[in-house]
Amino acid sequence: MEIVTKVTQKQIKSSFSHNNTIDVEAGVFEVNCKGFVNHVLSSKAPDALAEIVNFMCSCDYELPLSIDGSPRSHHYVYFFKSLLDNQNSKSLNWQSVTSVNHLKRGDILAYTFSDLEKINERGMGQHVMIVAEPIEKNIAGEAEAIVSIFDSTKTPHGESDIRQNGKTGIGRGEICLKTDSNGCPIFIKWDQQKKKYQPKAIAIGRLKGSVKI
Repeated sequence: MEIVTKVTQKQIKSSFSHNNTIDVEAGVFEVNCKGFVNHVLSSKAPDALAEIVNFMCSCDYELPLSIDGSPRSHHYVYFFKSLLDNQNSKSLNWQSVTSVNHLKRGDILAYTFSDLEKINERGMGQHVMIVAEPIEKNIAGEAEAIVSIFDSTKTPHGESDIRQNGKTGIGRGEICLKTDSNGCPIFIKWDQQKKKYQPKAIAIGRLKGSVKI
C-alpha cells in the first residue's frame, strides 16, 4: 500500500492520534484506526465510504453515535453484517466476506463488542484495518489464521510489526483470528505473542468492481 510504503521510507510522518489530523501536502498523518481506513476509502472509493456513512446515519438510534460524523469500527462491523442479513442487498459498492479462507488484499476487517453498551467514545476494544494479503493456507474446521494487515495503532502487533521502538500510527502488522467450522472469524488476538483470544463481533467487507486500495 502506497501510504504505508511512504511511511516506512520516511516520505511522510505518521503517529497515532484520536484527533485524526491529516495534511496530505505536508505529508502528516496523525490518525487512529478509523481515521486511517476512512482516509483510504475517501481517496480511493468515496462512494463506498458514503454508503457506510448513510448506513451510520440511518441506525444512530441503534448504534453508538459518531461524534465527528465519520464511521467508527462498529459501523463497519454492523454494515458488513447487514449485507449478510439481507441476501438481496443492492449495495453497489460492497459485498460481505464470510470466511478467512477467502480474504484478499484490500478487504476491510473490523471488530467490536457483541454487547453494544460496552462501546466507548475512544473506541477501546474495537478496531478496523485493511487486509494486506491472503492467509498463507486454507484452514479447515475450527482453526487459527494469522492475517497480515495495514492499520494505524498506538500499540504494535507484536514482534513482526514494522512499528518498533515506540513508533505509532500507520504501518503493517499481523493479527490472529480463530474461526468456527465454516471459517468465519469469531475470536481475535492482537498479536501472536498474546496468550488469550477475545470473543468479538467480527466482519469483513470487500469493495466491488475494479477499485483497488
